[in-house]
Amino acid sequence: MKSISLHIIFAVVLILSGCKSKTCVENRSDFAKYYSQYRLSGNFVLYDLKKDKYIYYNQAQAQQAYPPGGTFKLFLSLVGFETGNIQSPGVDVTELKTTWKPEREAKAAYQSSSVHYYEVLSQNIGQPEIKTWLDKVQYGNDDTTGGIPKFWQNGGLKISSDAQVAFMRRLYEHKLPFSAANMEKVKGMMEIEDTLGYSLKGKTGWAEQDNEDIGWFVGYIETKDDTFFFANCIQSTDPGNPYFENARMDIAYKIFQNLKIIPD
Repeated sequence: MKSISLHIIFAVVLILSGCKSKTCVENRSDFAKYYSQYRLSGNFVLYDLKKDKYIYYNQAQAQQAYPPGGTFKLFLSLVGFETGNIQSPGVDVTELKTTWKPEREAKAAYQSSSVHYYEVLSQNIGQPEIKTWLDKVQYGNDDTTGGIPKFWQNGGLKISSDAQVAFMRRLYEHKLPFSAANMEKVKGMMEIEDTLGYSLKGKTGWAEQDNEDIGWFVGYIETKDDTFFFANCIQSTDPGNPYFENARMDIAYKIFQNLKIIPD
């Protein structure tokens, strides 16, 4: 009888705390203010590795899938290194110095989000090969309908914020079906900030779906004693919204500061 009572108490504690099994889930409706001030809708997911805890804004929408836009360049970079196509001379970035080494070109193209570079890279890899890797990784819905490059901009490929966070964690933990060396190369390309207090790696993206602009900012933050994986997805039906481009990162930074992950 005592054992049963303890189990009941434990179950009640889990329910009240928002935790399921060992993983805790917290929903933050107050984060809505960060989206409304930019006249946007959206969702946010953060996974705290040390605490095994998810923090959500708009959790239901975080499970809906949208085109990945430029965040798909993370995946293409991994496949490019793994297949040797980033070493091919035919994938030079036209606006960059052709004397640069392929890895340096790839990093510059990633950080500038060069459309030309990734179109040529994906054409060199080939759509059938990309589809094979999508299936291996189980990235989003694995759909390449629409062809290169439309399938990740406004075509068949879709991914949710939850899946983006899972992909980031698998990359960080070397649990994707790529070599550890190639995963480290891509992680090096992702660097946005590296300060004394934290390191931030990530990628933005912009896509379209059903007459909506879809914006992404995905990645992870390393502090001295924890790692946080995140995905911010914003949507707007106003093509003239002046805040859209910057809001992808600005909203995420406001949330990081609210959660005391990074300083104000």
